[in-house]
Amino acid sequence: MQPMVSVIIPVYNAQHYVAQAIYSVLNQSFRDLELLVIDDGSTDDSAYVIECISDPRMRFYRKKNEGQCKTLNFGLRESKGRFIKFLDADDYLNDVHLEKMLMTVSSVTTDIADTLFLSKWQRFSGTNDFWFLGNRPEWIDCTPRDFIELALGNGPDMLPAWQWLIPRTILNKAGFWNEQLGLGNDFEFSIRLLLASQSVKFCEDAIVFYRSNLTKNMSSDTSLTTILSVLQAARLGISNILSLYDENIIRRACANKLQVWLVSYYPFIHKNLVTDVEAEIEELGGSQDNIRWGAKMRAVKKLIGWKKARMLQYYFYKIRYSL
Repeated sequence: MQPMVSVIIPVYNAQHYVAQAIYSVLNQSFRDLELLVIDDGSTDDSAYVIECISDPRMRFYRKKNEGQCKTLNFGLRESKGRFIKFLDADDYLNDVHLEKMLMTVSSVTTDIADTLFLSKWQRFSGTNDFWFLGNRPEWIDCTPRDFIELALGNGPDMLPAWQWLIPRTILNKAGFWNEQLGLGNDFEFSIRLLLASQSVKFCEDAIVFYRSNLTKNMSSDTSLTTILSVLQAARLGISNILSLYDENIIRRACANKLQVWLVSYYPFIHKNLVTDVEAEIEELGGSQDNIRWGAKMRAVKKLIGWKKARMLQYYFYKIRYSL
């Protein structure tokens, strides 16, 4: 029988976390699901950990290392559910996540085939080190256009694919993951999902717990490959947005997205590329500088500008960690 939900977990060297991710799915209060776990050529003991878990709803695949996007697309092709849920191997779901999401699905009076379903997410960096949950501006029922304005206009934005419960009808319209992208792929993919939708429905009680401070994170990977991949994903997403919503307030929100990229990777960006992106930001109408600087950094930035402030911040942490 076709399951209601397919949960897809891509795995690469996540031996310390993957069991928690898997059990958070298998122990859901909602049971009508299939779990596809795909090991993308891990070199640690991830496969051994996964193989020790037995549940008829789980299917485990091993493949050569080809990157996250190809791994996710492999999972999509093997999946059978009416709805798709992505989950990273180092994150996990609260135990009523799918039940609450599907209750939200049931509450929709229009065509659910055109609706994206949105959950909350909360950062954590240790066993009990959970960051303040708060409320993001885009955590509301809204149109895709308004979601984009709220998410990008109140940055730093984060459009992780695992925040969605995705009807397969929307996925078929939006297309699969862009296999040319590395990190930053979530943003480009989520934008296509939004643009293939007619509405966004928010579920208050479904939470994804998002593990921070890992080397896989965009902000901690300053390799040229990652920097350019994140920029390419941002540019593709912005191009797609403006093809449908080319208006001043949306252009300014897109400028914010590029400004976040600049601040995140400065001073690791070549000055010519900085100049190019600054020109793109101005062409979009300029950014609102809504990056969440700390109090001390706000004061320093006001005195010497954001570039010099970021340089000081970089050298401060470099010296601190070396000591």
